[in-house]
Amino acid sequence: LAAAGVIIDETAQPLLAPQNINAARLDELARRVLAHRFNDDPNVLEAPDDPSFPGYADNGPKLFEMRRSEQRPEGLQFLHPPSRSSDDMGSGADWSVTEESDPEHDEESQNLLVAHVGDALIEPFWPEGLGLLRGFFGALDACSAIRQWAIGATCAATQEAHQQAFQQLKAVHLSTKARILHDDERRYALAPETRYRKF
Repeated sequence: LAAAGVIIDETAQPLLAPQNINAARLDELARRVLAHRFNDDPNVLEAPDDPSFPGYADNGPKLFEMRRSEQRPEGLQFLHPPSRSSDDMGSGADWSVTEESDPEHDEESQNLLVAHVGDALIEPFWPEGLGLLRGFFGALDACSAIRQWAIGATCAATQEAHQQAFQQLKAVHLSTKARILHDDERRYALAPETRYRKF
């Protein structure tokens, strides 16, 4: 990329920040790759008689980091609702975490359950192809925790159960999937123990 002039400053951090990418050079590089003949068949650039081909369905080629994925430290928490007064119901309402709230408002029945799912819970690492699995499992784990809370579990017990499932989910990678998940996918259900071996 640097030799092709795509990267403007090789010392910049982050290296692939949009302002450090020469979009025109990246487009040229992408078209050179498309123009390469891998066999005797015409390449994609030789097929139509149109100098503007190929066009892009979006804004053209992009570069981004895929070395690591982000994840939240917790997947579920309980928040106190804002005050019912009209002054506090606006954008400045204080949505504080339960543990840090005023004791006089420490009624569990007033808490709001907030669960993160999908990419908001664990940012997918595309090369592994596990984004869909993690997305569905994260949603199932959240629904299971919500069900526990709805039938009478305390906030602490609900968070503990969800965190236990979340620890298993975070550990699922291509190399660990068979060790963490049950083999028979047809038995997967709402309860985390139907999916995770060590729940």
